[in-house]
Amino acid sequence: MGLGGAEKLVLDLSKESKRDDLAGFVVASLTEELTRLSSFQNEDIHVFRLKMSHSLASVFRAINMLKEIVRSQEVKVIHAHMYHAGVISTLYKLFYGLKMPLVFTVHNTNIKGRSRELILRLGRNLRNADVIFSKEQQQFYHCHNLKVIPNGLDFDQIRSDGSERKKYDVFTFVNVGNIEQQKNQIQLLDAAKSLKLTRQDFQILFIGEGSLKNSLQYQIEKQNLSGHVKLLGARDDVPEILSRSHCFVLSSLWEGMPISVLEAAAVGLPVISTAVGKLQELLANERGRLVDVTQIAAAMLAIMMDCEAGKMHGSKLQKYVLQNFSIKLCYQRHLELYDSLAQD
Repeated sequence: MGLGGAEKLVLDLSKESKRDDLAGFVVASLTEELTRLSSFQNEDIHVFRLKMSHSLASVFRAINMLKEIVRSQEVKVIHAHMYHAGVISTLYKLFYGLKMPLVFTVHNTNIKGRSRELILRLGRNLRNADVIFSKEQQQFYHCHNLKVIPNGLDFDQIRSDGSERKKYDVFTFVNVGNIEQQKNQIQLLDAAKSLKLTRQDFQILFIGEGSLKNSLQYQIEKQNLSGHVKLLGARDDVPEILSRSHCFVLSSLWEGMPISVLEAAAVGLPVISTAVGKLQELLANERGRLVDVTQIAAAMLAIMMDCEAGKMHGSKLQKYVLQNFSIKLCYQRHLELYDSLAQD
């Protein structure tokens, strides 16, 4: 229950299920990391906690707690999001319920290690379906039944929360994501340092928490960028900040289909991103700017110099995303998958 895109998707899918008289979702969190718990509670969605830690005993305890949840809640299909949930759910199925349909979504193209890839490959015959965001995401460890279901968002809520906001006085770039190696925010400090040589009227806002936050703050101060770069931490007013900004920028080393980019697109922000994951398709056809990490500063300067071109890209991306990535469509595709597996 951290602040990542996977948790956001589970929240939005659960909200949709509450509006559906024919379906109900049960949510379980592996660990005590419950940063996003209040978001579920505000929607009256109960979250079971498996309390898994790094100890082997806690792993078996989590599997047994999952067994009790499945029994008491009369669960018909298990959908595991992210690597560790996939492992725990596979072990549950191996020990207690071979007939239980199991769906798995990894949410990323890089799962951090060959050992993890091997474990997922060994368990693929126990999974009934793997959900990916695009055909290009297919990996050797996926099971035979692949379903392409793009991420979705509650765009009406995002646009409502961020509507009619006055832009910041200086040109504002915003980055939303966990401050970790994957997101590569340190590259944006290099971009800021380069941009500062020619322009002073800009700022970069980082929204998120992570293990590298203190290191990033140290580099901001060391490179005298405090006047241009700000770490805002975890926020519950992301749509408002996005609406007040001028451009979304992503420097990730790898991605699946980042929810943060869809949120930015929903409010019409132009997007600059490295060419990773589903973003290569999403930002094609002048819906955004795909760049190498060494080209980020140049792209940022270009969009400051030609705001109208940026607005055009943002508008095209917004239209494309609203048509293809709604949470209602995403929910319906998930439900069709669950129904097909429950009937087999």
